[in-house]
Amino acid sequence: MDRNHALGWVEARSVEAHTFGTSHALRWKETWPPVMGGRFAGAWSTSHHWKTLHSDRLCVDYCAARFTDHMSRSAEIHKQKRQALLQREGAAGSQGVVVEQATGSVTLPVHLNQNYNFTAALKFSILRSKYYKSLEHVTSFDSLVEEVYNRVQHGGLYANRARTEPSELSCLIVKLFTSSVSAQQAQKMLANFDSPYLRLTMALYIRLGVDHDDFWKWLEPQLSDYEDIFLDCEKKATAPLGKVVQELVEGNSYCGLHLPRIPMKRMKENAELIERHDYEALRARAERNEPIRDLHTPGSLVDSMYSKDRLWYEAEIIDYGDDEQVVVSYLAFDYQEQRSLAYLELREAAGNAGRSGRARTRSEDDEEERQRKKARTG
Repeated sequence: MDRNHALGWVEARSVEAHTFGTSHALRWKETWPPVMGGRFAGAWSTSHHWKTLHSDRLCVDYCAARFTDHMSRSAEIHKQKRQALLQREGAAGSQGVVVEQATGSVTLPVHLNQNYNFTAALKFSILRSKYYKSLEHVTSFDSLVEEVYNRVQHGGLYANRARTEPSELSCLIVKLFTSSVSAQQAQKMLANFDSPYLRLTMALYIRLGVDHDDFWKWLEPQLSDYEDIFLDCEKKATAPLGKVVQELVEGNSYCGLHLPRIPMKRMKENAELIERHDYEALRARAERNEPIRDLHTPGSLVDSMYSKDRLWYEAEIIDYGDDEQVVVSYLAFDYQEQRSLAYLELREAAGNAGRSGRARTRSEDDEEERQRKKARTG
């Protein structure tokens, strides 16, 4: 309460008793003088030597100051109690802000408030849910991954349309925040192709907790993910996981939840990168390549997008690496790297392996464009 409010409150409740005496204040309805415009301009004089309200302003100022001081002390006591409560819940500071929470043997900094960057209502629902309480015995990271694989079936934050019960996804994200998750473990979960919901869970974990200057390098590889997921508990609407992650890096909301704000400059930079790299086309290419993936063995020729200049070059498959990656060697400049299916153009007619030359399925226009780009870079 500021000083003006305090003055109004004191004038309404304290002036009668202090200025006119307790006995007269009790009979103010019967003896109060007429109002003479503005603020009680009329004077009133009796045997008790009453003073006018204007001459008693010093008394009002004194009472207002005492009242304001009392309110300040009350606010400070409330602040201290709130801080103690938040500290018991594991969140430091009067605002519940965790400046930097070290997770795992290799630190993955996350920035959380007392609600784990969820809403207070959702956090309350999570902590009291039976499912979250049942996770108390789940202590290892591998067990958490197994739990996500077995229980998360959609990308919604709630388990019903009424939004009264949190989903398993929400509960497991909080469990990950309260567990020891290293950077290596986060990368392992993002690259786990057993279920798209494993990658979605870690993508949300990173978007909720990791600083806006750092989460792009974590989430960029997921933008080319074509695998569909259910968007909510009704399991009717679906979307490619890469599209969902694209909305995470381009915006500040997910399923009605306000995410940690991305500065406008950073948001525009992310949108420009997404438009320039055309991740929608990458998702379509990965989906097109998946059915013919097994036709290509080490030694098969493919076209690969080189990571340095994002141009297409003929390459040979050397091996299949970890996390659904393909190890290719570029014929033009003898360089090897791992690429996902989104950055490869596989050929349907596999034919004989090796450099014997195989039938191409790319159109002549695409081939000419590739040659022009190679000539420009040369």
